[in-house]
Amino acid sequence: MRPARHILPPVARLRPTLVAKQCIRRDARWREKTMKSKTTRLLRILSDIRYAQRCTALRAARAATEADAVLAERDDPAPDERDDAESDDPTAVPRSRIGSPH
Repeated sequence: MRPARHILPPVARLRPTLVAKQCIRRDARWREKTMKSKTTRLLRILSDIRYAQRCTALRAARAATEADAVLAERDDPAPDERDDAESDDPTAVPRSRIGSPH
């Protein structure tokens, strides 16, 4: 079985001398900087994804608004409105559903 791969390289084991302590400090700074840059990269990637999703959602909302506007521009009155208008007119002849010419 392979050992697990980590994001950061393992800490080098050095002898406890002044030089080694400085080296470890540098290594710790390097690790911190590397982690920050990877975190920053991940945050930028996530931000780009959110931006793309937002743009897609805005485009979809704009298209839905245009479709609603087109549907609202229809010239035909709604069937309920026609029934109300016909019932108020006493001289209107009831229409046959068969559509005979008589």
